[in-house]
Amino acid sequence: MFEERSQAPELIDSPDCPASLIRASHRFMEYVNKFLGGTAVVKKFIKQESLRLNKSSLKILDIGSGSCDIALDVSRWCRRQGLEIKFTCVESSGFTAQMAREKIVCANADIELINADIFEYTPVETFDCAVGSLFFHHLTDSRIVELIKRLKNFVRHSVLINDLRRSLLIYAGCCLLTSVLPADMRHDALLSIKKSFLPEQLRALLCEINGSTILVDTAFIGRVKAIIQFNKGE
Repeated sequence: MFEERSQAPELIDSPDCPASLIRASHRFMEYVNKFLGGTAVVKKFIKQESLRLNKSSLKILDIGSGSCDIALDVSRWCRRQGLEIKFTCVESSGFTAQMAREKIVCANADIELINADIFEYTPVETFDCAVGSLFFHHLTDSRIVELIKRLKNFVRHSVLINDLRRSLLIYAGCCLLTSVLPADMRHDALLSIKKSFLPEQLRALLCEINGSTILVDTAFIGRVKAIIQFNKGE
């Protein structure tokens, strides 16, 4: 059941997904990111990259940024850390992008939000790093490799994959956590685990990307993180 990634589509990915489900799903994901380690993974990555690159100012591309909850939270944290971080968030769903834009305006945050498909997005500037949180499991293996290779055109240093880890134990935990959710939300949450990654399989997949150093590890709770560092000149 958990040896191979599921290829089934999530309800939230449907073009006719109800607005009520989109809103509720993103509220749930915000909770998961804040309390179950998703935001912490991004904070640690940015801190490490700032030290590795010896830069206190970074331009970050946030792929599939959803409600921009991570970008908003991390931006506030970075200011307290003395880091100058500028997020550019790319979200393909028009409704989700509008929802995120309202949050950004309310927070008076310096975050650029672009409603675009990341496979078609061609920025005029380059970025130091890119992050994708709970995004990559929506893609097939071949599309993941295709996207990372495409990002090399406008991301100078590294990409963080911040996603879910696939296992029976994590699936069982998700069953308990989502038992009080509506059926459609519970469907997507459980399917997300089936579509997510085994660390060793993700490492083998990313090794197809030439000219890169691949670092894959697990994180709290039920997370897998992969850092793809682009080797200069390759």
